[in-house]
Amino acid sequence: MSMEFSKKFAEQIQPLKEKANQDISFRNEFLADPQKILKAHQIDCRDKITVEYYQNYGMYFAIEPFGNSNEPTPKSTDDSFKETHFMDCHQL
Repeated sequence: MSMEFSKKFAEQIQPLKEKANQDISFRNEFLADPQKILKAHQIDCRDKITVEYYQNYGMYFAIEPFGNSNEPTPKSTDDSFKETHFMDCHQL
């Protein structure tokens, strides 16, 4: 995934992130089916996306590209995945 796409994606999901942090019903819907919510808001993300919510922090988004790289994806534990792949959209 390119940095340009990452920045654009972060900008697009910011309003959804804010809504999910304030609206529990919307948050639960987003957590249950992130692709459905993104598609409903005309946000194209063909990669695997993981969305999680943490109290006192908010929404986390992790994106794993599907076949966008010639490099093999390193195998990792769940903890190292979270440490290396979760990005807060405000940090981009």
